Amino acid sequence: MSLPLLIGIDLGTTGCRTIIFDRDGRQVAKSYVEYEVRTPETGWAEQDPEQWWSAALQTIREAVAAAQLNPADVVAIGVTAQQPSPVFVDSSGCSLAPSLIWMDRRTTAECEEISTALNADHIYSITGLRVDATFGATKILWVRKHWPDVYKKTYKIIPAKDFLVQRLTGEFVTDYATSAASLLLNIRTLEWWDEALSKLDIPREKLATLRKSTDLAGKLRKEVAVEVGLVPGTPVFTGAGDSTTEAIGCRVVTPGEACASIGTSCDVIACTETPPADPKKRFVAYPHAVANRYVAMAGGNTGGMSLRWFRDQFCQEEIDAGRRLGISPYALMDLEAARTRPGAGGVVFLPYLLGERSPIYDPLARGVFFGISLRQTRADFIRAVMEGVACSIRHRISIVEEQGIKVPVLNVAGGGASSALWRQIIADVTGRPNQTLQVTEGTCVAAAILAGVGAGLYSSVESACAELLPVAERCEPNSKTKMVYDSVFQVYVRLYESTKALWPAVNVVAQYHGGN
Repeated sequence: MSLPLLIGIDLGTTGCRTIIFDRDGRQVAKSYVEYEVRTPETGWAEQDPEQWWSAALQTIREAVAAAQLNPADVVAIGVTAQQPSPVFVDSSGCSLAPSLIWMDRRTTAECEEISTALNADHIYSITGLRVDATFGATKILWVRKHWPDVYKKTYKIIPAKDFLVQRLTGEFVTDYATSAASLLLNIRTLEWWDEALSKLDIPREKLATLRKSTDLAGKLRKEVAVEVGLVPGTPVFTGAGDSTTEAIGCRVVTPGEACASIGTSCDVIACTETPPADPKKRFVAYPHAVANRYVAMAGGNTGGMSLRWFRDQFCQEEIDAGRRLGISPYALMDLEAARTRPGAGGVVFLPYLLGERSPIYDPLARGVFFGISLRQTRADFIRAVMEGVACSIRHRISIVEEQGIKVPVLNVAGGGASSALWRQIIADVTGRPNQTLQVTEGTCVAAAILAGVGAGLYSSVESACAELLPVAERCEPNSKTKMVYDSVFQVYVRLYESTKALWPAVNVVAQYHGGN
């Protein structure tokens, strides 16, 4: 263990993780606590911010105890979190209501209201975002309309990450990257967008002060320090939301670098020097947590979740065998999928199990297995799922590159990156090399890196990434296999276009049977 130490906190959708790192990026100790997502009505998703705070305190306390450290050796704390997930707080920072988190879809009417007031094309040109229920302004308008007493009592509206920062320090601050997910930031001037605030009647004073991700947010309050076992006054840095810390954890910090993170979802992220834009609005743009950089983000709803769904529904044999042998059932599924040839015997899979974001933005789309015959085996279906997700990645890379953003190499991360077979499929489908990094828990290490830069431990985010996130493995594409996958990809793209008119009727049937 090399001193000094850094703490990275990741307030996710399903749980809070705190990891202590040494100066060389090695994990010293960690703790994780889960919490629930409440769905009181179809399409709603809420969480209790006070539960977030309890989970954060618990994980910090447990990680500090496990590390058996000298508290004075911790020189900086960094925070990241799900975004935007706005929190309505009073002047002491206490939450006044549940947070409508990023996946909450109740704000359809508010989306229409915002589009009418400001025009969707104009909004995209200023904020880099499509008008969507994901983003913070839609949730602010909903709370004002449906919970007026909460809104009247609200002193500040702050994202999840900044709620945690406020409770740690007492300061109401936010960063450019996180605040961009509100639909209220001009990503070119990096200032609150006055036209939107005026037309939507959102007072600027209800929003937090804007700062860089590496700026000092404040110092650890004494009562918090005593509770978790740290030194009062330990510096806490502003940090960034998970969309941009994910990029840092994948070493996407300079133009020409890009990644695909295959976790529950699957995001393709590319770094640019100027705000990226697509006339068809098929990807969104954020200011990067790295100063003077931006990211183009083409998000997919189901990446690793597609393979997990198939495992849970059709691979009980692998689950049981993995339990007996003490290995992951996914490793056994890999072996099975490797038995069949590229192209999965002619089966093509659309991984739209929860609708899809980029590039089609169709909430009604659903998954498809196409090309089934009596020759197919379960191995073909497992491989088809992997190939379908890889086609989704290629599809999103193609629309990013249409706008002149080059993706020569793809850094792959998340649970899916642990599969050598899947990495090779991605290389062959996309026709470009991919590589994994010697890092786990990328968002936590990114939060720690931002704090370390702010504390002067590293000269820049770029240099810290080069030092702490070396390449572990590189996978080169097979040109012969790519020829097969070029044909698969053409079917993949045409398949959605050929079926999209059917999805409204399919969803009516699903609702009749209690599905979605």
